[in-house]
Amino acid sequence: MKGLIALVLFLSSLSILSCSKVPQALTDDSGSSVAESPEASPSTTPEETTPAATVTPSTYLIGGTVTGLVGTLVLQNNGADNLSIASTGAFAFSTGMATGASYAVTVLSSPTGQTCSISSGSGTVAAAAVSSVSVSCVSTFHAYVGSYDGMDGHLYSCSVNSTTGALSSCTLGDGGATLSPGHISVKEISGVSRAYIPSLDGSIYVCSLNATTGAVNACAVSNGGVNWGGAGNPASISFASVGGVTRAYVASAGDVYLCSLNANGTLASCAASGLTTAYQVSIVAVGNNSYAYFAGNNAHIYRCAVNASTGAVGSCTQNDGGVVYGSTQSITVASVGGAYYAYVTDAAHAYLCAVNSGTGALSGCAISDGGVGTWQPVSVAIVNVNGALRVYVAASDNHVYVCSISSVSGVLSGCAINDGGVSSGAWAPSSIVVPSF
Repeated sequence: MKGLIALVLFLSSLSILSCSKVPQALTDDSGSSVAESPEASPSTTPEETTPAATVTPSTYLIGGTVTGLVGTLVLQNNGADNLSIASTGAFAFSTGMATGASYAVTVLSSPTGQTCSISSGSGTVAAAAVSSVSVSCVSTFHAYVGSYDGMDGHLYSCSVNSTTGALSSCTLGDGGATLSPGHISVKEISGVSRAYIPSLDGSIYVCSLNATTGAVNACAVSNGGVNWGGAGNPASISFASVGGVTRAYVASAGDVYLCSLNANGTLASCAASGLTTAYQVSIVAVGNNSYAYFAGNNAHIYRCAVNASTGAVGSCTQNDGGVVYGSTQSITVASVGGAYYAYVTDAAHAYLCAVNSGTGALSGCAISDGGVGTWQPVSVAIVNVNGALRVYVAASDNHVYVCSISSVSGVLSGCAINDGGVSSGAWAPSSIVVPSF
């Protein structure tokens, strides 16, 4: 019995030993003993954390449309974010704005010779791009009126309303010179606009102009190498680009002088053409050719050929367009509604003439006084003022007139006195030009 109990205890101990975790001896393929690796404890891997997404608020561009632009315009939004614009059409600032942000578009600078204004330029962004800002640019014009009553002479500069074309704020501005103006002109040379004033005291004056206000600054004599006192007092000056070169044409003592221009706008190398009757000269491109038209000092109009290479004037033909003039003061040739017309003044009437686009010849001249009963027109300027043609007439009855013009027939209408604030009788307009710069 004791032996049986001992056997049971022995077998139980073997069972316990077999269940314990004791490394067992292993053998490799060669029979060598290899120790068994202890069982690895399970590892704990930390949970991955996803970073919170950065939410960027939506932004929207501020923009709109530009009309009438000639040159380069600079806009700002909220006083910063400068945007340069060089053409008409749609625009947008490059910096977007969030919903609820305020915007205010302003003009930092307008092109030279233009004024740009803004409508619908401010507001609050409402979860969408803004395209309603409107920028409108209009050209600024100034009128220059030469006044000479036979004794006293002056030059006046006037503001021109960009919508109605009306003159205002005409101011005396002789640029420090003593003037007796003939038919004056304004021309841009090398990017600078200057007034050219043939003076009946025997000199030609070149005057610098304020590009913003139009005021006349300093005037200096520039006679182009000619003793005008000996050659005859200069009566008019005009400009034309012929053969890619801009030249000046001066009418004096019946002749026309052809002058070169220096880079600073002064005249050089003026040479006579050998004519005998010119009083006021106008050089105009009609169709594919250029012609010189001049009001003669013998009550006639002349049409001359212009050499396409040298700009020289020659082969002049009397061309009165069927009218017997009392005198001839000026001729202005312009393209109106796709056709060419000439406007001739004889100090009693303004005449409208058809111009042949092939030959430049005048025909069918007829009175076109624009509803004025009695006047004494001596100079005509025809100008497109921001899309509307206007006619300005200097008259020796001591007034300037502003007229409408038919774009179909070229006929003048509605001519009315517009002396720009100058008292009646205080000036004697002898010529007028209305440039844009």
